[in-house]
Amino acid sequence: MAIERATKQELSEFIRATGASVVPRISVIIPVFNMAQYLRKCLESVLAQSLLDIEIICINDGSTDKSVEIIKQYCIQDKRIVFIDQKNQGVAHARNNGIKTAKGEFVCFMDSDDFYPDVDVLADLYRAAKENMVKVCGGSFSYYIEDTNEMKIAFDDNRLWGYTFNEDRLWNYKDYQYDYGYTRFIYDREMLINAELFFPPYIRYEDPPFFVKVMITAGWFYALRRITYRYRVAYKEIKWDSSKIVSTLNGVIDNLVISKENGLNDLHALTLRRLEWIYSFIESEIAGEQSAEIIDLLFGINKVLDENMILQSRFPDADPKTAQKRIAASISKLNYFEQMLLFVRKAEVKNKKIVIWGAGQNGIRTLELFKHYDVKIHAFLDSSPDKTGTSLKGLSIFPPEILNKNPLWSHTHCAVFIASTAHTQIAQQLETAGWHEGKNFWRILE
Repeated sequence: MAIERATKQELSEFIRATGASVVPRISVIIPVFNMAQYLRKCLESVLAQSLLDIEIICINDGSTDKSVEIIKQYCIQDKRIVFIDQKNQGVAHARNNGIKTAKGEFVCFMDSDDFYPDVDVLADLYRAAKENMVKVCGGSFSYYIEDTNEMKIAFDDNRLWGYTFNEDRLWNYKDYQYDYGYTRFIYDREMLINAELFFPPYIRYEDPPFFVKVMITAGWFYALRRITYRYRVAYKEIKWDSSKIVSTLNGVIDNLVISKENGLNDLHALTLRRLEWIYSFIESEIAGEQSAEIIDLLFGINKVLDENMILQSRFPDADPKTAQKRIAASISKLNYFEQMLLFVRKAEVKNKKIVIWGAGQNGIRTLELFKHYDVKIHAFLDSSPDKTGTSLKGLSIFPPEILNKNPLWSHTHCAVFIASTAHTQIAQQLETAGWHEGKNFWRILE
């Protein structure tokens, strides 16, 4: 077949049968983990793109459903698909694997349950990037609400203002300072490789730090008003655990540090707003985990937050008083833990018995937390008859009455840390007996 005389249909069939060129215009990177239910629609939306010279890299991240079978079926039909099979290492590793494998002039990212809104997305993004000589080009974001089969293209949430663009234009990232929706952009592959711009090894919140670093490196980008991505929502539910919380907090710290280092006041303020929203979901899990790593990360956030940057930002609906309230609300609990640790490290406490009131799971977590900070615990207190007189983690368990009956266990010789859900009643008992919160007793589950 003479390609110069081929019809569009013939050319499409030829490329599908032989694969993309040596250097495709765009490599579409799709990590896949147990998405058989949505994978066909995702792949169909990519393969239907009018920009034919593309490479589709599907990275199976240890799927146990029929995802691999589906990918292999499409590989037979279309030689532009590259299949990579890896053991489950997380989406960040999968995307990084895709970046390193890609041959395209540009790369972009697609989640295997999402899809493109029309067939000209990649063609429009590529054309705009080349015409405007930019390393990054993107468009507007949209939601696909599965339960109602609706599309959402307007976002009134003040955390999502950057999801859409009102006009086609060139932007300096310093005038944008947004961090979500990286999948609606294409990125110059050589820029990513040469600047070593890869996703951090987090299992959540790995994409905002990646996106921000890329945008800072690129400096300028071109934005299209048109929708370039459909994000499927409604069916997704996050089940938070310690590893997800740690990853999320690491990602938040990354963006706080990056924004601080680059003088991006708006991004710094926006990241604080993200932290408040995230914290509303994970607060109970943080209290339950009592993880030393999580507490360390919370201290890290507390230290890197820059109030002046937030007050000087142009963050939507922000004013100094509101910002100050947000800061206070976000770090009050962190300050409590920090002051508690400073207290136990004071010279006058070194000769005191440090005891934990509560010999249950919260008590064990508290013991591990203190061990992490090299704080020696003397014993446990617990009012349960089946626990007193026994031991836990190598420490004796005494009845709380010992605080009143034995002078060597008085508030001048002891410091008590309450790790019980009944902390309010216990605190009242201690106050009545002459103890003072913040001086010789603290509530871990404050």
